[in-house]
Amino acid sequence: MIIVSQDRESIYNFENIKSIDIVENEIYLTDDILADRGTRIGQYETEKRAKEVLEEITENYATSIDYMYNQTLLIRELEKYKESLIYRMPKEW
Repeated sequence: MIIVSQDRESIYNFENIKSIDIVENEIYLTDDILADRGTRIGQYETEKRAKEVLEEITENYATSIDYMYNQTLLIRELEKYKESLIYRMPKEW
């Protein structure tokens, strides 16, 4: 799965991410390259909304794993599977 940053200027491979953290109302990720400082991938109006977005990322990742291990994908499920491989950070602040 990949995550598209809120500003739509960066993508991150979920497999290379070490952590995703909430600091107040902002979401940061740390990967092998940014191990010492992390990078902000989204900012929201409230900490509650940031936590909701983090939960959406978790659900999206779980869905992508479910599909990856399912050997009998039906054609009509293929589009949903492709959608689960990308998480776009919501734009609202």
